[in-house]
Amino acid sequence: MRIHPVVRLAPFVCAAPLLAQTPATTTFTYQGRLADAALPLSGAVDLRFRLFDALSGGSQVGPVLCADDVTVTDGLFRTELDFGAFGNQARYLEIEVRAGSGAPCGDPSGFTLLEPRQQLTAAPFALFALNGNPGPQGPAGPQGVPGAQGPAGAQGATGPQGPIGLTGASGPPGAQGPQGATGPQGPAGASPFVVDGSSASYFGNIGISTSTPIQALDVNGRLSVRGGVIQNGTSAVITTADLGLYSQLPGNWMRFVTNAAPFKWYADGGAGTSEVMTLLPGGQLGLGTSSPAGALSVQSVMSTNDYSALPTGIHMGLVPDYPGSADLAIVAGADGNAGIYFPDDTWMSIVYRRSSDRLDFAGAHTMLMNGNVGIGTVTPVARLDVNGRTRTRELEIIGGADIVEGFDADDPNPEPGTLMVIDSEHPGRVKPSSSAYDTRVAGVVSGAGGVRPGLRLGQEGVLDGDVPLAMTGRVYLKCTAANGAIRPGDLLTTSDTEGHAMLASDRDRRSGAVVGKAMTGLDEGAGLVLVLVNLQ
Repeated sequence: MRIHPVVRLAPFVCAAPLLAQTPATTTFTYQGRLADAALPLSGAVDLRFRLFDALSGGSQVGPVLCADDVTVTDGLFRTELDFGAFGNQARYLEIEVRAGSGAPCGDPSGFTLLEPRQQLTAAPFALFALNGNPGPQGPAGPQGVPGAQGPAGAQGATGPQGPIGLTGASGPPGAQGPQGATGPQGPAGASPFVVDGSSASYFGNIGISTSTPIQALDVNGRLSVRGGVIQNGTSAVITTADLGLYSQLPGNWMRFVTNAAPFKWYADGGAGTSEVMTLLPGGQLGLGTSSPAGALSVQSVMSTNDYSALPTGIHMGLVPDYPGSADLAIVAGADGNAGIYFPDDTWMSIVYRRSSDRLDFAGAHTMLMNGNVGIGTVTPVARLDVNGRTRTRELEIIGGADIVEGFDADDPNPEPGTLMVIDSEHPGRVKPSSSAYDTRVAGVVSGAGGVRPGLRLGQEGVLDGDVPLAMTGRVYLKCTAANGAIRPGDLLTTSDTEGHAMLASDRDRRSGAVVGKAMTGLDEGAGLVLVLVNLQ
């Protein structure tokens, strides 16, 4: 779709002084021609107009103007635009068009940008010249002398009298008269209490909210004693020989006082045949048992003598919810050991061994207090020591970047980054390389450049030497540029410099003698090069 814009502007004619005319506006008429595939377009279109200060790029000047459903006849259309006065700067009109869709022109979707922009001339600039910029306001003239005050007018007639105001409040009451004489005392009423000075006593049972008290004090409801509350079902029984309630000091809400030991709590109304809690004079508390063995003994299903051999401390007997379960004993002994036991040790036992400072699980797994955890072993020598097969969905190693095996060597501590070869005189051992293109190349001593091994393979007691030799992965390798500068991607082989690799430039000799591929470079001398180990 192309546009051929035509701008028609009417000239301004001033037949009388400018100030007497109707002010000119900044609106101008814009006509253009639209063609689609070289054919004049007819129908309704939506148009969007923007004004810029350059033919391309530049900054937009003024608002976006929209024209909805503009009629196009034989390619010609006409509309009115108003961007305001332009001043004396050049302005360029940018036009977008779309077929009339019923959507408001403010919706930018579907518009096609017509190029190039069209330069505007004449009327807006002329309007700027006609209107001009107003000059500054002149100073205010001096204020005139105030005129003389006129004579006062005649006084008007007196208005009617207003309504009477509200009655004021009553004054205060007078003083109270003297108190009359005291009347004679009436006869004393009958009372079951015997009064002796400030004390009163009653010989019999007292019922509160019950007419049939069966104890000295029988409360059918809630009893509050100095802020303390006792809630019972049908009756509250307080016998002074068994229980006293009092608050002697601030902050003491309730105290239980007994003059007999041990203190016992019964669930049978005080018959003394079904105690549920016992507190011995030494502070031992038993729940479900009348003879607590430690500071806290909780007895459930197990009898009191099932675990008589366990050390004193905290005993708890429970029945876990699983088929064929045995009783569970939780014990904290006086010797410092603590644990969870089962009688037959078939399901679980967890014991803290104070003497060895470790936590044992079922006798086969251990967690030492230094942080080592053993599974299938009670003597872990690493953070996680598994004696058996380990199975996992995914293993992520973040402590190192290469895979090593332990080898034996004459020097059990060669410098990290040393290139090693198979020791022909000592089968199964390795030694530092010392000749170029050596097909006995075995790997690199891991640990140079701060890159530690990520995975170590071996069989304890069989293949577990002291030298961690990397045979795959990324390691730093001692290299020399004696055979040429090393660049990333170059193959590396052994050199005549002990323990150093060099550029493997001889294609005929390097087969079977390549230790890996360089990932960093070395221009001259000797130094560490990051190598992707790949024996070939």
